[in-house]
Amino acid sequence: MADDHAECRTVSGTPFPQGRETHWRLCYDRDRGTRGLPCWRVRDERTGELWLAGDYRGMMNITRFDRGSHVYHDGTVRVDGSLVAHFE
Repeated sequence: MADDHAECRTVSGTPFPQGRETHWRLCYDRDRGTRGLPCWRVRDERTGELWLAGDYRGMMNITRFDRGSHVYHDGTVRVDGSLVAHFE
């Protein structure tokens, strides 16, 4: 079953909630990546909000890896000025 991102909000003026502790999903957007755009989707699974990041760093606390390209993380995330998502 494919995930439908149609109802997510993507970087539409809503700042990233720095340090929010929640259930996150990280996945790669191949289409955006091949065009040189920020290609990592960082989604708060509890609220459905979605932001784009250019890269990610940090210790990943993987709580589940499905058969697609999704990695799930419980904890906090911060995105710096270079659009790098830091998983904490």
